[in-house]
Amino acid sequence: MANCIHYLMGKQHRGSFNKSSQRKECQLDLVYFDVCGPMKIKTLCGSSYFVTFIDDYSRKVWAYAMKTKDQVSDIFKMFHLMVERQIGKPLKCIRQTMVMNTLKLLINIARLME
Repeated sequence: MANCIHYLMGKQHRGSFNKSSQRKECQLDLVYFDVCGPMKIKTLCGSSYFVTFIDDYSRKVWAYAMKTKDQVSDIFKMFHLMVERQIGKPLKCIRQTMVMNTLKLLINIARLME
């Protein structure tokens, strides 16, 4: 059993990511976002996806449930306005943590930042 490639691959663990020694100096200088889903079990309100936004400086996390993946643009627009009003600064840069499946979503987000 120890020589079986599938057994060995199942025993592998992914190493932790290197911690960045360089964080941004102010809130909203850099915000990461990621979309997760579809989940096997829906939430009580019927959502199968969620999107998270993480501020690089404060590590504050905002999470939003979504029924469909195409809601990301609308949620980002709402998030963008909310954090700029609350913090009183403009959002300078947003970066996705995982590779996107569709270029259309990135284009919509870029348009919202203008």
